[in-house]
Amino acid sequence: QEMDALFRQLQIHPIFISEFKQASWGLNGTVIHPGVDVVQDFPGGYSGRQPSLLRVCSNYQFREFMNGKSLGDQIVHGLPNLLLGENNGPECTENNIHNGNRLTQVGMTRDFNHLREVLREFRALVMTNIPAYEDGWNLSSLEAMAQGMPILTSFHPRTPIIDGVNGFMSDRTDHLRGKAMELLRDREMSQELGARARET
Repeated sequence: QEMDALFRQLQIHPIFISEFKQASWGLNGTVIHPGVDVVQDFPGGYSGRQPSLLRVCSNYQFREFMNGKSLGDQIVHGLPNLLLGENNGPECTENNIHNGNRLTQVGMTRDFNHLREVLREFRALVMTNIPAYEDGWNLSSLEAMAQGMPILTSFHPRTPIIDGVNGFMSDRTDHLRGKAMELLRDREMSQELGARARET
């Protein structure tokens, strides 16, 4: 209430990305959901040619409570995967952040075209947002879905992912790991799920 009064006095009108985020701040304001242009910015063309999983998160090593780094690590351990995002190195070396998982690569996209290329080529996005702090989707998952990439996500009550339809969702890490291995083996299945993700 005090912050609401202060914002009114300063003539600040808060904008939130979701109802969940607005409730977490406890402020009055306007909710504007994020979106992506699936015609111009993300025209599709997903191939899933690269049999590797993708995770996207900046400062991942410090965001366990929000983004479930340890869950993601369990899902991808021993499987080829790429972690994209700012400030994920040098402390995010293969032997440090990923507990010896030498198949993990860490990097950043060069530009928007490179991001779209990664989303076209990699097999699936792994998303492990924690329900108490994050929505069950974020911009990287919307971008991946718009490009036609399937999502593997830990259970979340607020997510566009429907298990077995446009990706996989489960509260069991071993189940998601099994589905990740299936997707890495079966490019056709990833393309079918990705097509449904794009429709979503």
